[in-house]
Amino acid sequence: MSKKVFAVIGTGAIGGYYGARLHHGGHDVHFLFNSDYQHVCNQGLRVDSHYGDYSITANDINAYDKSADMPKADVILVALKTTQNHLLEALIRPLLKPDTLVMLLQNGIGAEQEVAKTFNLPYVGGGLCFICSNKVAPGISTTSIMAELPSAFMVKMESHRWSHSLKTSPIAV
Repeated sequence: MSKKVFAVIGTGAIGGYYGARLHHGGHDVHFLFNSDYQHVCNQGLRVDSHYGDYSITANDINAYDKSADMPKADVILVALKTTQNHLLEALIRPLLKPDTLVMLLQNGIGAEQEVAKTFNLPYVGGGLCFICSNKVAPGISTTSIMAELPSAFMVKMESHRWSHSLKTSPIAV
């Protein structure tokens, strides 16, 4: 069985933390950067956390500045602020496979329905991030509070009507 491919869209404090944890768990993780791209390519990514520090060296990180250059993903973690959701069409579309799960790790509620409709996805996950994380320098973030994805709010499209179900099992990262 091959590894699942993860794409992190928005590698700041939240995306960097969860992506680094997935990477250190042995997953194939690809990170989309904006302003930190060149720095991370040269210096790597570092997350200082009370659970332990997670660093990915410049040689080991799969860093990109364009999602079109990334491989198709099994799971896309979107960690952008919702004010940037107008960019999702260009960022997500190149990464989609027929069975890709898009998981939103964003502030606010209700974006899952819009993303599912825009990309004609049967479901989109919404992660609840109980985390205090700050980007303190290019390619460096700190995390100081319990950080896990305790549940996912799943949205399913059935004949143009939405139904919701709360998935209560934790997602291990």
